[in-house]
Amino acid sequence: MGVSSNIRVVFAGSPHVSASILENLILDKDFDLKLVISQPPKRKKRGALIEDTEVTKVAKKNNLSVINPKRIDEDVKRILDKIEFDILLVTAYGMILPKWMLEMPISAAVNIHFSLLPKLRGASPLHSAILENQQITGLSYMQITEGLDQGPIYKSLAHHIGNQDRQELECSLLNLALENTPNVLKQIFNKEVEGICQNQEDATYCHKLKKESGLVDVAKDPFDQIFNKFKAFIGWPGIFFIFKEKRIKII
Repeated sequence: MGVSSNIRVVFAGSPHVSASILENLILDKDFDLKLVISQPPKRKKRGALIEDTEVTKVAKKNNLSVINPKRIDEDVKRILDKIEFDILLVTAYGMILPKWMLEMPISAAVNIHFSLLPKLRGASPLHSAILENQQITGLSYMQITEGLDQGPIYKSLAHHIGNQDRQELECSLLNLALENTPNVLKQIFNKEVEGICQNQEDATYCHKLKKESGLVDVAKDPFDQIFNKFKAFIGWPGIFFIFKEKRIKII
């Protein structure tokens, strides 16, 4: 692998998984974090104070420049216009990025997606892999294009799910990302890997979860289906059934 010091990165992400990947890059001296972009602060519970995303917390703790725009607009463009950066790295940011932003990095705009694309494009790949009783999933390092998770793949890393629930699977894939992301970004920067186009005919999609996604019918649904739903929705949204007009949680 060639010399790849001072790869200038703009990072976009929001939840704890993204925050761990950001922390890992901060520790690698080959990367220069020019800007962090994350979702605006939100109220965690009714009446509670608003709270920064986990990514924003990591950025502030490490004295990185961070912005929390409600939308990616001309104000964001003016900020990015003043920065020269090699890679835009996006992982679980939570907003669609406009074409002009994807064209700004000198080297590449890269997304880390938690499935083996083109399988499970969309917002809930971990949950869906378990719901569909898949045995293998993984990570995809993808060039970001305007279509939903449709860009060329730089690298895919497979993982055997076994009997893992969603939290355990997330932890395994995060560890895989922490082990591999710095080297994959260096390979992309040094032009040692090229994106390979996805086979669009093999694509499958998963949707954003709602609280009501956790509803099961204990009288009619097969046990395996309920158990997979329990494993997939552990933490949030959880699963429940209705009995005498009451919502009964299964824990």
